[in-house]
Amino acid sequence: MSKLRQFLEQNNSLTPAIFYILLSLVTQNRHGYDILKQIEADSYGKVKLGFGSLYGAIKRMLEDKMIRETDIHLSKRKYY
Repeated sequence: MSKLRQFLEQNNSLTPAIFYILLSLVTQNRHGYDILKQIEADSYGKVKLGFGSLYGAIKRMLEDKMIRETDIHLSKRKYY
């Protein structure tokens, strides 16, 4: 069973923030600021997350194993 299906079956909802974060990570690994910019582009400016909302959602997604931190260490940034 996929991690997303497990997440949804635990009565968690797929919020717009989680949806757009997942969408932004489909094509490449990204760091937080890059995720924010991609979300803004994908939603045509209709979804704007603050850093607190973004990193709160990322933290929950990491705990639920929906995403993972990559092994890329090109800078001090964390890539997902």
